[in-house]
Amino acid sequence: NIADNDLLLNEMVANMTGIADDGYEYVEIAGVANSIIPGGTYLAVFNGESTVTGGVGKADIVIDLGGKQIGSSGLLVVTPTNFKYSVPAATTRVIATQLDTVGGGISDDVLSFVLVYSPDDPVVQGTDYDTSVGTYVDDATPFLNDGVLDINPFVPLLGNRPGIFLDSVGSAEGPNGQADRVVSIVRPGVRVTIPDDHNVLGEVSRFCTDAFTRVNGDRQSNSTGAWYNGELNGATVIYSPGNFSSGRTPPGGQITPGDPNVPRGIAFSVTLVSVSETAGTVTLFVNRTGDNSIATSVQFATADGSALAGPGNDYTANSGLLSFGIGIDQQPIVITLNNDSNPEGFESFFVNLSNPGTPFALVNSQTKVTLADDDASVLTFQDGDLVGEYTGTRDVGLYGWLANDKLGGDLTMAIDRSDDDPTLSSDLEKPDQGLIRFDDLFGSGPGQVPIGSTIYGGFITFNVTDGSGVATRITLHRMLSSWNEFNASFASPAAGITDGVTYDDVEASVIPDGLVPNASLFGPQDVQLSVDTLQAWANQTATNNGWVIHNDTTNGWDFDSSDQIGPNLRPKLTLIYSAPSGNGTVRFAEPTFIVNEDAGTATLTVQRPGATTGTLLVNWAITGGTATGADYTGPTSGTVTFGPTDLSMPINIPIVNDPGLETNETLVVTLTGAGVNFTRNTTSLVIR
Repeated sequence: NIADNDLLLNEMVANMTGIADDGYEYVEIAGVANSIIPGGTYLAVFNGESTVTGGVGKADIVIDLGGKQIGSSGLLVVTPTNFKYSVPAATTRVIATQLDTVGGGISDDVLSFVLVYSPDDPVVQGTDYDTSVGTYVDDATPFLNDGVLDINPFVPLLGNRPGIFLDSVGSAEGPNGQADRVVSIVRPGVRVTIPDDHNVLGEVSRFCTDAFTRVNGDRQSNSTGAWYNGELNGATVIYSPGNFSSGRTPPGGQITPGDPNVPRGIAFSVTLVSVSETAGTVTLFVNRTGDNSIATSVQFATADGSALAGPGNDYTANSGLLSFGIGIDQQPIVITLNNDSNPEGFESFFVNLSNPGTPFALVNSQTKVTLADDDASVLTFQDGDLVGEYTGTRDVGLYGWLANDKLGGDLTMAIDRSDDDPTLSSDLEKPDQGLIRFDDLFGSGPGQVPIGSTIYGGFITFNVTDGSGVATRITLHRMLSSWNEFNASFASPAAGITDGVTYDDVEASVIPDGLVPNASLFGPQDVQLSVDTLQAWANQTATNNGWVIHNDTTNGWDFDSSDQIGPNLRPKLTLIYSAPSGNGTVRFAEPTFIVNEDAGTATLTVQRPGATTGTLLVNWAITGGTATGADYTGPTSGTVTFGPTDLSMPINIPIVNDPGLETNETLVVTLTGAGVNFTRNTTSLVIR
């Protein structure tokens, strides 16, 4: 007899993406070292493609393993005659001429690999073991077989001499359709799949993955959970991002015919680092895993983010080659930091890895280093942590298919776009949006950002529960109309919403305040916010109505709401600022102001965030642009006077409405002043 876990499928390569693969395909089997495989033990590769003559369930390849000995490594490899890889001496090699076919013998697009022990009923190559409904007729009626093997030795409940399924796993194209017709369907769900449009290294894989590898140490038979799979690229397997039945996708994987399945990877020990700008240096560690018996290397280089490299800037650029000698698993990267005394908020730069030495693969290739500004302050706001005067977070889903439902208490929010499916009702074609607002952020109370503070940055951390696609754009637009969490719906005129929120600079801003950097990721994700919006709220020149969240695709993006049971899962807002002091700083409120030529007057707002005492004089002048004296009147320069408590002041420029048709014209206005610290001293006025 043979126990179910005495013989297992361990690794297979079946290059099914149309690339010539003769000489590369193999099936690796794990067992007890030096044991003899009992007679009646078979490896069978089944056709699961419905559009092939013979139909689902045909045994394309059958190899009798009876009497073969497992190598001292605990492995046996079934290979073609002209095998392109070397097999260690400790591993048994079995040559199967069925794999010698030009283009590879394992060539179908939907397959199952099965190990079966059947001493009484031999498994015969070419036999269709799925006959319960019928066989393939033509392409017009392809799905006649039910995908269940129904004759001995594959029917333990019906046969008198049932076979024992030692192990099985299948591969299929996409999550639907033929994926359900894989012959490992004898054990439903035991399959790994790949999306129709999965792309790796420029190769569009319309069919299946190339390689299947059992997780090292996992001896669970007939289980998808024991497997991961990926695209074959030379000797390295590039693992898919998880869009298939098996979610276990350890990085650094490579095919290892005749060797244990040990992923070999190079990675940063952490991908996010925060360090004080006064620290002098920051040290990052790069680890290699899986195999330290050989030497290898990887290149590294810094890259600017909001923090800049160079003399007088934030850090000193660094690049080079990290070498790992035999037995060495970790190497450091040291980067010099440049401290300054100017409050500027938190800034960040990146360190990237590239060109790992063969046969290692990059596991995570980038670390983000954030420089904590000792001259700035930080406050966080998260519902459930109501410190001081902050009164909580408000959020609500606006779902087009539930237009009148008030969903302010939902635990998660789903952001989606219309499917534009003409078969759907008009309600179902409407998008799903979300509203979010953090109340009472600014004021003089404890736990609030002081009014008039200089804002250096801000971001919302969302806990994403369902990522979208890499190309998806999830944007946050400033809400310009007020709303109530418990009354708002997709169609709620009382909240100023009649058919969802419109991005028209009336209900919400056209230009987004924030963009999700990678909508495909799960877990905590930081979304940077517009400093202009946050500064306007700090100066009390605009009302905090929060944001509306928009998705430009039909691929949903979900996150935990402020009503989620776990407080640490709720959205969290982080603001970086310096409290008012002295003269503060001066800036135009917007980089561009727009006015219609029939408006009569254009008003440019000048802000003085961060000031508490003293009168301040700021000069302004028109310094360029395409507009002429026929387009505006009045002085071309002047002075703005801030009183001790003034946080914003206007510059008014009279505009002339002429009858002629003309293109938009511009004025460039510049601020100057002795001893004044400017953060935006130039703006553009567009006259349309």
